[in-house]
Amino acid sequence: MLSHLRTPVALLFCFILLGQTMTGWAADQALPRHAVPTSVIDGDTFTIPHVGRIRLMGIDTPELEHERLPAEPYAQQAKHRATELLMRGGQSVKLSFAPQGRSRDVYARPLCYVELANGQDLAEQLLEEGLAIVYPSADLNRYKRYSKAERRARKAKRGAWLEGHWLVDHTEARHHVGAYRIVGGTILNVDQKGGWIYLNFGKNWREDFTVTISHRDWLAHFRKVLGPFKELQGRFVEVRGRIGWRNGASIRAYHPYQLQLDQ
Repeated sequence: MLSHLRTPVALLFCFILLGQTMTGWAADQALPRHAVPTSVIDGDTFTIPHVGRIRLMGIDTPELEHERLPAEPYAQQAKHRATELLMRGGQSVKLSFAPQGRSRDVYARPLCYVELANGQDLAEQLLEEGLAIVYPSADLNRYKRYSKAERRARKAKRGAWLEGHWLVDHTEARHHVGAYRIVGGTILNVDQKGGWIYLNFGKNWREDFTVTISHRDWLAHFRKVLGPFKELQGRFVEVRGRIGWRNGASIRAYHPYQLQLDQ
């Protein structure tokens, strides 16, 4: 009896998943390609009519005050500058979505590139002024130009780079849990257990900072860029991501562009 039920149940499950996928696809197809912003939430989020919140693809700006956490340095400046650029006398902006991959973030906000009326890329401009940091992902097809803009701002110490806001030594990462940061340090040892690769920055892996990468992601994305993972031992690296806590402070790396090795 059960064997006869499995096929219909499996088919029903597939139809539900297909329906959800098609609904999401249809919603993304309905997103406008031009819009007049109605408000600015923070440096990387704004609203447009009939859609709501839009999230800039490929960058992260300092966080405003929320949930009892104080505002990060330059958060207000980033919001103010984004407001200046977006809210220019009711001008329309161009919205461009990644040709493939994720079109929404974990909060279901559409992710897109924004071109201002004068042709400026909004995210790139915020990076140039040191008010944003690159947020790498497999869907970011403007990584090279965005990373160049970030490097120029960092070298010139513009905006938040004046105080090194995003830069954290691996020994201090525990004090920045929940924040998006660039953590620097030398990889003391590299280990693989089960389906995970661990880049350990201290002698005690239960307490010291660690970068974790799934072996599947390593084979699919990291290996062709970084080579054998064992060769990372002893290298100085800056790794960017949101700092979590699991046996000490840690960052989960999904894409090789999150790791910048010394040359």
